[in-house]
Amino acid sequence: MKAVVVEAAGVLSVRDVPEPNCGPYQALTKTLSCGLCGTDKRIVKGQFYRRSFPGILGHEALGRVIACGDRVRSFSVGDLVLRTTAVYTNEQLGGMSSLLGGMAELGTVTDWEALQHDQPSQAILPWWFSQQKLPADFDPLAGGMLITLKEILSWIEQVGVTAGQSIAVVGLGPVGLLLVRVCKLLGASPVVGVGRKPARVNLARELGADAVVQGTLPGSAEAAEGFPARYDLILDTAGDRELLETLPRYLAEGGRLAIYSVPEEQRMALDWTWGGDVPRSWSVIFRTPRESEQHQRALDCLKLGFVDFAPFLTHTFKMDEINSAWETLESGAGVKVTIEVGE
Repeated sequence: MKAVVVEAAGVLSVRDVPEPNCGPYQALTKTLSCGLCGTDKRIVKGQFYRRSFPGILGHEALGRVIACGDRVRSFSVGDLVLRTTAVYTNEQLGGMSSLLGGMAELGTVTDWEALQHDQPSQAILPWWFSQQKLPADFDPLAGGMLITLKEILSWIEQVGVTAGQSIAVVGLGPVGLLLVRVCKLLGASPVVGVGRKPARVNLARELGADAVVQGTLPGSAEAAEGFPARYDLILDTAGDRELLETLPRYLAEGGRLAIYSVPEEQRMALDWTWGGDVPRSWSVIFRTPRESEQHQRALDCLKLGFVDFAPFLTHTFKMDEINSAWETLESGAGVKVTIEVGE
């Protein structure tokens, strides 16, 4: 089968690799699509914690079950499933490591419930919890966006987004744009979107942002209509270290800076020399999304029309066009870049 392989830091190719092994508690899947996102950028460049090359890329895969192991009870042939992978973390497939392993023609999902029932002492991989079934009519190209929605629903619940808060969302990629939409649905006000790309800034406005800015937040002396002088909560999805270091000056007293992004440089300097520009009491928040807990809630948001993925799905490529897809992701020309793997 073919897979997208990171040969070395920054080098992508499509090459033949062995088909994945499928155990008695696993189902074999045909991959239909796999999203690309900022995490992939960090992995490919060797800036993230997975740096074992060559390895199979991809963590936003969606596949259809084509065969089931004889102990599988939670999946059936024909099911659409999220987070399929050809090779799990700490495993190898024909000399390929797992760079989360979803961007391959075939993958597997694991029936952890059946395994736990039959073998209670068996260790359960957290990744298996996210291999969840989808409605039969779900758009096969929207798997990456659904994963993103599930993650942010979990993340903002842990961060504590509530009605009436003033919020700035910094970075208007797929995560930031969905955060704008969901924060407005939860009653936060005002919600300000901050980004660099004009098209994304305009989309943030269409998704309900009370104000948008192309560039950086206006300071208290410049604050205009729609822009608070200070914010109760700033949600960073950009991951720009220099920008991150400036954000505390825009917080209200007791405000919180919540960091969703994975910065290229995973360290941050705190500078108190701004004097009156910085509140004396503020905090930084890191939370890990528990996406599997938000599966049905995310599907309900789509079914009820609260969220529409159509404006996000701007670019789709075939697997052998991975380098063109990568250039589009790097340039920020689109919103969501998706690889169409199978029919």
